[in-house]
Order: sequence, then structure tokens, then C-alpha cells
Amino acid sequence: MSEKLILCCRFPGAGMPARGRGYLERARSLLVRAEARGGTLVAWGSARIYFAFEPTTIDDVIALVTKPGEETLEGEERFAFGVAQGSIEQVANDGLQANLAWGPALVAAGALAMAGRAGQVHFADRVKAVRTGELDLNGGRFAVEAGL
Repeated sequence: MSEKLILCCRFPGAGMPARGRGYLERARSLLVRAEARGGTLVAWGSARIYFAFEPTTIDDVIALVTKPGEETLEGEERFAFGVAQGSIEQVANDGLQANLAWGPALVAAGALAMAGRAGQVHFADRVKAVRTGELDLNGGRFAVEAGL
């Protein structure tokens, strides 16, 4: 298991946008931007995509979620974001499963993204930059998923 920052990006409209491009096209654009900032794709589903970052790269995560890129063109709703920190474990180390991983931080980031509206970013209180005061948050919201 390794300690990572987990970013969950939730597509607006539960994967079926009211307008604009579809989930897969937009997720591909987000993947390119996340990888350019050091993120690794660790999970994805019908309306969520998850990236793992090194804990020291909080600035890259913040830049990714606060400055829309090719994944959000004019007139399209933004993703909602959840950021958590904790241990994750790779599903398999056989080279066939890509970098798929799971851990409580992934569940927490997903719950936070689900609690947010388009364009909002929610940080778990376990994110080191939040705990140490390095990152000052404006307000808060409580979210629970799978008891975490």
C-alpha cells in the first residue's frame, strides 16, 4: 500500500450530459491533463474517473481542478471534484491490470465528488495540506459513502 492524493472527477449528469460531448471524450482529455501533472489513472466507472498523485503534488491537483482545459469546452458543465489522501493498493501487480487500485481514500474522494455540484472541489479533512493549514478552504460539506 502507498500513500497518495486521490482525485475523483465526477461527470455532470451521471454520465449523460444535457449538452456537449459525452463522458468518454471528455474523460480522455482529462486523462491527458492529469498525466501531464503527474497523475495516474487508478479507477473509473460510468460517471467517475480517479487519479492518484504523490502527496507532495497538491499544487498540481489544485491547478488541474481550478483551471478547466479541453475536458470542458464553452457551454459544457464542469466536472465535480473530490480530493482525499490515504493508502491505496494496486489490484494486481501482473502488468495486465494497468494501475487499477482501491483503498479508503478512493472511496472518500468519490463521496466528496458526488456531494459537489459542477465545478466544485471538495477536500477531505485527511488531506495533509488541509490538516496543516497549507490549504485554506472556504466552507465545508459532509459526505459519507461506504461508511467512510
